[in-house]
Amino acid sequence: ILHKPIKEHEETIGYVIQHKDNNIRRDSTSGGFFSAISDYVLNQNGYVFGAIYNKKMEVVHYGTNKKEEIQLFRGSKYVQSKIGHTYQEAKKLLQTGCLVCFSGTPCQIAGLKNYLKKDYANLITVDLVCRGNPSPLFVPPASPPALRWRLAAAWVQWAPHSHRQSLPHLRGPIRKVPS
Repeated sequence: ILHKPIKEHEETIGYVIQHKDNNIRRDSTSGGFFSAISDYVLNQNGYVFGAIYNKKMEVVHYGTNKKEEIQLFRGSKYVQSKIGHTYQEAKKLLQTGCLVCFSGTPCQIAGLKNYLKKDYANLITVDLVCRGNPSPLFVPPASPPALRWRLAAAWVQWAPHSHRQSLPHLRGPIRKVPS
């Protein structure tokens, strides 16, 4: 069973959080929450996993215990990340008692929990609201950055209104990107 049945009257708790630092909020998509929780985890000598752009401009999952690398996780990525070996890396760290924060889409978090096969008290998971991320194949990795942004903008223009809402940093009307 991949999904546990939802209990009839199970209470769901949600939070609205913003980082106190204006610069972090400006550079973040989620109000800087991930940076705040990352600081907490790193101060406990833990590791943080999330999506970054690699040198080839591919969106991949990555883990770090270095505060100076946290800015790599900030901002929306617009496509699914490649998980790679991060589930295995997180499991090894969890088994040693290390505090781990793992961020991803709801299906990536479900995949991690399924892979782990048990709950860990030293695991913090952060799943973001996902309304349908396009495949990384939609934006070829070898594309120059300008083309990648045009393709992402084209997806946003094409996407149904419900998907546009999953891109909260966009303000005002979505306009066609000049060629």
